[in-house]
Amino acid sequence: TYNSVVHALCKARAVDRAEAILRPMVGKGVRPDRMTYNNLIYVDSSMGQWKEAVRVFKEMTSQGILPDVVTFNMLMASLCKHEKIKDARYVFDSMAIKGQKHRATIVFNEMREHGVEPNVVTYSTVIVVLCRVGKMNDAVEKFNQMIDQGVAPDVCTYSCLIQGFCTLGICPDIVFFSSIINNLCKVGRVVEAQDIFDLTVSIGVHPNVMVYNTLMDGYCLVHKMKKALKVFDAMVSVGIEPNVVTYSTLVNGYCKIGRINEGLSLFTEMLHKGIEPSAISYDIILRGLFQAGRIVSAWTRLFKNNCSDKAILLFKELRAMNATIDIKTLSIMISGMFQTRRVKEAKGLFASISGSGLVPSVVTYNVMMTNLIKEGLVEEADRMFSFMENSGCDPNSRLLNHVVRELLEKREIVRAGTYLSKIDESKGLDEDSPTCRSKLSSSHRPNGTKNFMNFSRKKNVE
Repeated sequence: TYNSVVHALCKARAVDRAEAILRPMVGKGVRPDRMTYNNLIYVDSSMGQWKEAVRVFKEMTSQGILPDVVTFNMLMASLCKHEKIKDARYVFDSMAIKGQKHRATIVFNEMREHGVEPNVVTYSTVIVVLCRVGKMNDAVEKFNQMIDQGVAPDVCTYSCLIQGFCTLGICPDIVFFSSIINNLCKVGRVVEAQDIFDLTVSIGVHPNVMVYNTLMDGYCLVHKMKKALKVFDAMVSVGIEPNVVTYSTLVNGYCKIGRINEGLSLFTEMLHKGIEPSAISYDIILRGLFQAGRIVSAWTRLFKNNCSDKAILLFKELRAMNATIDIKTLSIMISGMFQTRRVKEAKGLFASISGSGLVPSVVTYNVMMTNLIKEGLVEEADRMFSFMENSGCDPNSRLLNHVVRELLEKREIVRAGTYLSKIDESKGLDEDSPTCRSKLSSSHRPNGTKNFMNFSRKKNVE
């Protein structure tokens, strides 16, 4: 009768006329039942009028009429499709209030059977309701199912699970929170990660340096360096000391956005604090310097910090990639190779310079000659000097001073005198050098030294 008319009107999508029948029904003492309301909810839901569907649902429950699984299926399908999580949770809460909490899972399963694939709203809604009624095992089961289906939980999902456990006196530890924050940060959901972090603090669980580092890394990944530094300051303010991972994370963040100077500043701060850089730390700062075209700074930093092997490995990688390498870089590499007793490699690298279209500078010759003398290869150093002059590269006072010092160290007095003769008045011997002064003024030297002293006086260089 009335239900048949309402059903026919709903089928014809004449919702207004169908609802108009409800009033005379009540006036004539005929009470609408579940089928009446289900018809109205169905047509509203199918037409995308989810607000009307929720209004009818509220009217239905206010009349004391219990919805069934069909009611919930229709409503949830519509609300989840439109991502109306607040209203969806209201519907599921109504199930619990009406003593139908066991139906939440039934509705969820039937939705899937009818081809309605659960999304974050659907899963979160079911989990929230299950948590609120204390069915934590079922909530965790749904959470795991959610993950398996590739549906990413939102902050509300996590929050409800956490609060549900806390209500039962089971408070998750920091490892649990760290895992969640890490997973969110990895996919760029750092705002949600921050919410979970704040929740962690609010329930009395104290984040450790690993959690702070993870959150900083999340902000660095989305290039929000101010936020990352804010986390850094917050960590320090609670007495947690930053470690090598902390600094490496921030340095990497700055280098990725081309702010190399800030990255270098933090790297230096780390060194001043006595924190030993890791291989990853060096790799980050060096690659940042390379990308910024500051190759000389990169090599110099490597050799100064006893990372010669790393420097040479990176150099070979760059050459293999046909990267542009200038004579300054080659000079630094040759020096580094000599420092690590790779004499053959250093000489080979020098020999390859002309083939690469570059010309050795006076600095390059300085490096080669002084190191050859240190290695006792003084005749090779002499030949190198002749080669330099024949190539049109004039020696400067720095080179000659260095050569004289090294020859004096080797007690090659005659050779030192030969190079000294090449120093004219504009290229005076560096008198402030303690090494050179001590060598020239030593009275216990052989006669050759005295002759050398007399020679130097004549040249007016002492």
